[in-house]
Amino acid sequence: MKQHYTVKEVAQILRHDPQTIRKMIRTGRINAFKLGSGTRRTPYLIAEEELERLSVIGYEENLKQLKEGLSI
Repeated sequence: MKQHYTVKEVAQILRHDPQTIRKMIRTGRINAFKLGSGTRRTPYLIAEEELERLSVIGYEENLKQLKEGLSI
C-alpha cells in the first residue's frame, strides 16, 4: 500500500464525496496534513494509518447497525 493518500483517493476508497472528506478533515474527524500554505483547495494528504483507522471505524459502525437491525 501507499504511505499517503489524496482526498480523492480516500473518497473513492471510503465511497464518499471528496467534499465530505474535506469537511471531515476541517472538523477534525480525519487527521491529515496540508501541502503548502494556500487557502483555497490546498491539497491534503492522509496517512495510511489514518485510512486504516477510518476503515475499522466504518466496519465497526456497519457491524453495530447490522446487529441492531437483527436484534442480536
